[in-house]
Amino acid sequence: MTLAEIGLVAVPSLWYENQPLTILEAFAAGVPVIASDLGALPELVEDGRTGWRVKAGDVDAWAQALTEVATGVRPRIDCVEAQVSDVMINHLPAVLALYLISTPDERHTSSFQ
Repeated sequence: MTLAEIGLVAVPSLWYENQPLTILEAFAAGVPVIASDLGALPELVEDGRTGWRVKAGDVDAWAQALTEVATGVRPRIDCVEAQVSDVMINHLPAVLALYLISTPDERHTSSFQ
């Protein structure tokens, strides 16, 4: 099974994430994301457009949100084209380039900003 075949990616972070590759990869594959409302995640995940945001650490809210998505109470997001385009053009290539740099010293001195 590929990422594009999955209906939803859940990112229940309890930490202040900056720009998790998990979300960028999901968007690049056209998969909506349900994510915690911490750090930069609310900037990446737009409620009802590219996924949904849920209060971090609230187990009941997460259970309800996942149930609503699974049962169709929350409308299915069929297309995240705008986010996919933004990720592919502006974010993913630069982030992936950091993973291709071979040594920690090179990563530290990378010109990527």
